[in-house]
Amino acid sequence: MTSKLMRSMLGLLVSALVACAGKGGGTGGSESNVNAGPPSGAVGLPLPPGGAESITVDNWEKDARVVEILAVVKGIQADVASGKLKKSHKDLCADQMGESYREKVVDGTNRVRELVFSGGGEDSVTTSTYDFDAQGDLRYVFTVENRIGRLDNNPEHNTFTV
Repeated sequence: MTSKLMRSMLGLLVSALVACAGKGGGTGGSESNVNAGPPSGAVGLPLPPGGAESITVDNWEKDARVVEILAVVKGIQADVASGKLKKSHKDLCADQMGESYREKVVDGTNRVRELVFSGGGEDSVTTSTYDFDAQGDLRYVFTVENRIGRLDNNPEHNTFTV
């Protein structure tokens, strides 16, 4: 892995850990670091210096940082649909527990723009999608957990990186 990708993934891990350590199981945290996200998942955005407005359940969809990241995601989806980006996938151990599917989307210079990992066991499957901007920085992770026989069957987790 490139050092830029490693730094991006490490930053994401730190954001996720900070979000999980906050009040309410990942939807909060230190007022200066992580703020509440949408009800269906967690938004972990560190606040920029200088007292920028906090991201809350009420304003997250309109926050310029979130809007910018979602534009990257929509751009990747549009470029895959138009054939501008190349998608490949690999099926793994479909008859066993563990990782069962990988997908990679690359641009014309072979820079990764999206990765998808999926796998699970007898009672659950988790799929995580990692979206990268044109410079190769990780910007968004979307994870869906499908759990059989649980009241919280399909929790979704959204993580935005800035």
